[in-house]
Parts: sequence; structure tokens; C-alpha cells
Amino acid sequence: MVMRFIAGAVCPACGEQDTLRAEVTDTPEFQYRECVSCGFSETGAEAQAAAREPVTRISGSDAGDGRQVVRILPSGTRSGSGTD
Repeated sequence: MVMRFIAGAVCPACGEQDTLRAEVTDTPEFQYRECVSCGFSETGAEAQAAAREPVTRISGSDAGDGRQVVRILPSGTRSGSGTD
């Protein structure tokens, strides 16, 4: 069993950075990681079950269908000229 630190990773339990190490194996379906700071540990199956999509401005039910309202200005009208 070879354990390697995961650069830049943050422990989900204590929030410390660069304290997680993972077991390097040939089988990707079984993975193990642990925090050397607080002792948190989980297997790959637990991590995948707990993983969720991060919240972004385009995720969820507010994503819409990509359509936007566009206003067409009459000829000769300049928008943003700063002469208001």
C-alpha cells in the first residue's frame, strides 16, 4: 500500500488544506483517503455517494433554456454615449 498526499486538497471534516493522503491502487473502484490532521477517512464508494454538483449560476432550476430578451434600438440612437 502506497499513500500519497493530494496537493491542494481540503479535508471535508476539518477544513485543513494539504492534509489529505490517498492510497494509490491499481483498481479505481476502491479508493481510500484520510486526513492526517483530524483522522477523517472515507472510501471511494462513500465519496461518490456524498459528492454533489457544485452550485453555480447556471446550475439548478434557474438555468433556463438559454433564451434572452433583446431590445432593438431605433436607428440613430446611441446607447452608452455618456451624454445623458
